[in-house]
Amino acid sequence: EYFKNGFLYEYAMSGSENDFNSIAKNLFCPSKDFWSLYGTYIKLSKKINLAIDLYNSADSSFNLIYFRNLNQ
Repeated sequence: EYFKNGFLYEYAMSGSENDFNSIAKNLFCPSKDFWSLYGTYIKLSKKINLAIDLYNSADSSFNLIYFRNLNQ
């Protein structure tokens, strides 16, 4: 149910900072199902894309490919 509503965990629903932190943590150290969730839940994938865009604005090497290749 969290995923359908665009959240990774119940913790992420407690505030926008916690929501962003849960996504950021999984971008740099993804859980085993993070990328399958990204491909399955539209609201969640939109938030993940926004976080990637933020990191990409600071460093152009931080793009979707970069994050998808972490911890493989």
